[in-house]
Amino acid sequence: MDRINSFIGCLFNKKFFWIVLLCFGIIYARWFNLTPLFFNDYENPSESFIFGVILSSAFLLTIFLLYIINDTNIWFAVAIFATSLLFFNILFIVMFFPSIVTSAKCNNNTYHITASPSLSDPQWIYNQFTKWDKSFQYETFFYGYSGFQYKIICDENQNEVNVIIPGFNVIDYTYGENSRNYLHSNGQLNDYIYTLSEDWIFPEGCSNDNPSECDEFIYTLYRCKSNFTSCVSLPIQVKQDDYGFFYLEINELSNEIHVYESKNNTLVFIYSENPICYVEECEVLIP
Repeated sequence: MDRINSFIGCLFNKKFFWIVLLCFGIIYARWFNLTPLFFNDYENPSESFIFGVILSSAFLLTIFLLYIINDTNIWFAVAIFATSLLFFNILFIVMFFPSIVTSAKCNNNTYHITASPSLSDPQWIYNQFTKWDKSFQYETFFYGYSGFQYKIICDENQNEVNVIIPGFNVIDYTYGENSRNYLHSNGQLNDYIYTLSEDWIFPEGCSNDNPSECDEFIYTLYRCKSNFTSCVSLPIQVKQDDYGFFYLEINELSNEIHVYESKNNTLVFIYSENPICYVEECEVLIP
């Protein structure tokens, strides 16, 4: 018992307080750098960070109390509680500290996608996309639930950042002036990759009370270089009031891209020098 008391007494001296304060400061500063605060109505990736800050603050407050308590019995009771809090803090950091899935520096900005367990339901792994600029301003958003290994590719010519899924060789997302998601279906013709972007829009006058009654989904054909850079939109798109499921087929003999609706294998359009629509929802745009 004397050894335990001696150990606890040595553990919670003033030097230890400042060491722990410094360590927690470094850990949570890095945590904030990887996953800055972000909230929405559906997912809350920041809950782990906030809980961790509260937990570490409680530990530091408990240590501070040890310096003002004079009663020996109370002091050791609080010290034992502080020891439990210390190990709980360490366990929490090990379990919930975010990991970097992919990171890149483009045009003096740093981008990364991180993965971290949900505090309320640890079976779910949150992905968060974050951009830090050179003035330490950030943009961040919930990127989805972990399931893929992503890679960030810089496109300095377009001033964009593309996120690809190397295992499937598909482009997943473009961040830039015209940010967009893509369907995980593409095809390669000559030195270019063709894919469909997906935009979810709410036309003017669409009520926020029942957005599903007036929202629209627009699918636009894009062409990228084989290294997933220089992605440009092509003058053909499909507009409909529900999610679309499409796939591409390449006809190398005729240099054509055929796009089909997956459910019924319906030909939607053919893109070539003279694009042709085969369904009412499709539109050839005027350049």
